[in-house]
Amino acid sequence: ISAVLLRRALFAERPKPDGQPVTAWEGFPANIQNEVKAKLLEYLNSEQTESVNTHIRHIVCTIACYLIEQTEDDKVAWPELLHTIFQWVQTDNKLQVVCALEIFVDLAPSLVPTILNSIDLFHQLLFAKMQQNQPLEVRSSAFQAAAVFICSMEQFAEMQDEDDPASKQLEKRCKQACMSLVPLVPLMMSSLHDILQHDETAADLMLEKLVDIATEHPRFMRNHLATGQTPVLPLMIFIAESATLEETSRSLAIEFVLTLAENQKAPGMIRKQTESVKRLFKCLLEILAEDIDEDEAWHTTDDDDDEDES
Repeated sequence: ISAVLLRRALFAERPKPDGQPVTAWEGFPANIQNEVKAKLLEYLNSEQTESVNTHIRHIVCTIACYLIEQTEDDKVAWPELLHTIFQWVQTDNKLQVVCALEIFVDLAPSLVPTILNSIDLFHQLLFAKMQQNQPLEVRSSAFQAAAVFICSMEQFAEMQDEDDPASKQLEKRCKQACMSLVPLVPLMMSSLHDILQHDETAADLMLEKLVDIATEHPRFMRNHLATGQTPVLPLMIFIAESATLEETSRSLAIEFVLTLAENQKAPGMIRKQTESVKRLFKCLLEILAEDIDEDEAWHTTDDDDDEDES
């Protein structure tokens, strides 16, 4: 509870004499801010209770977001944090790895310019953490980090001013960096498949991230829709067809495919996958039929009880 209260206390706004709001954090001198940041990283490193670790991580991310907003684009707002999470994600300590990947997820929109300068290392780390020899929690977190950065880089690229040469160059770098993560798709699909067998709630979070990718960057998975060890479309339709899975999981898989099919950024991409389209259509009809309370004697009935009386 102390971690929750600290987060609220640091960033609760109070009025200054001139009437403008200010937070407790803004009122601290630089040396106190640095000491707080160092202690938080120390506690994050040593805390082994997952729930407490999560609350400390939330404080760290809140401070990091504030610092990034206040920092010029060409500077790293909290270099010690970035150095620390890159170190942690390369260890074999599951809690540290998951924590580092979750920080990447939480800060993704703000970290895009920084990650662009380390995209090869970032790709290598995600590739390593989605291998089958990794714990399922690590694979799930790595999947989410990859998905969030794919969407964030695409959004960041679209925000650039096309009339400004520097912005145009940055947009190009974003798109190139994003496409450099395409080789991760087979690992993302195999991770989803394996996690689905053990933790459907975690798998649902991964499916939600896939829907985000289908919305923001539908072409990203084009080369893996029907090819590879775990192709995208057959896995999604398998999930949709699986009556043993929860409705949420099945609905998210269907939403992913329909989002790709409807997205104007990649028209016709799904339509070309004729066998998958047939399977999906059959699946949708079967799902509709699941909810029908059938009366076996309906075809022998002479009167329609539901017919409106005239």
